[in-house]
Amino acid sequence: MSKVKLFLSFGLILFYYQSVSQKNFVLLETNLDKNKVQQCLSTARRCEAVLLRNSPPTSLNFSENSSITNNSVNNLIERFNNAYPKSKPSSSNDPLIERVLVKEKPNAIRLTYSFLPQDQSSTLDFVQMIILFDPKDNMKVLDMFVRGKSEVGAVTLTEREKLKFKKPEPPAPTPVVKATPSTESNTKTTTATKKTPAKKTTTKTPTKSQAKTGTTTPKTNTTTSKTGTIKTGTTKTSTTKPTTKPAVKTTAPTKKN
Repeated sequence: MSKVKLFLSFGLILFYYQSVSQKNFVLLETNLDKNKVQQCLSTARRCEAVLLRNSPPTSLNFSENSSITNNSVNNLIERFNNAYPKSKPSSSNDPLIERVLVKEKPNAIRLTYSFLPQDQSSTLDFVQMIILFDPKDNMKVLDMFVRGKSEVGAVTLTEREKLKFKKPEPPAPTPVVKATPSTESNTKTTTATKKTPAKKTTTKTPTKSQAKTGTTTPKTNTTTSKTGTIKTGTTKTSTTKPTTKPAVKTTAPTKKN
């Protein structure tokens, strides 16, 4: 029983190693202008969907100068699926290796859907799709071709191109410097601040005795007398009586006989 488990575990490890080491890739070759590559690449991906039977042929926009018919599209679909790798590489999910297209007509894109075996630099498991665009009709599809290993031979990658399969290493984590807590932050203040009650200010009404000695508005009393009008000061409100001169008695001189 233990030997069976060991054999199964070894088979799973071997299958996992092969699945990880074997890679799919798509080789993109073009001789288009740089400002037209993205537009034509999106059209090429629609052609890829049509050849894989994921979209109808009516989804493609062919040029008025194109000679492609429905029968020719169906023939291309059959030939493309027969030579298509079983690992199902995709131009949107797998690594895209770019090259300059040579020995081909102008305004062309060539996509090679390939499967690279373990520890190999060349492969025969691929299929090519070549699309020609019409610059006179807004870069619509002018013609399409499908080629296989019988027409092309082996597809070989350079060591630099194989670096596309390696995942970028994650950046090294930056060391976190922990700040030493200060003594002031560790000491907790236990004394609570007591709120002092607000003092009530009460206004008392002055009594009669306080009203006499307090600050009162001075009143000026005027008294009329025979000598004139006399004004008192601001501290006292009493009036002064007029001073009267004593009457002087005059006696007539007596005559001597």
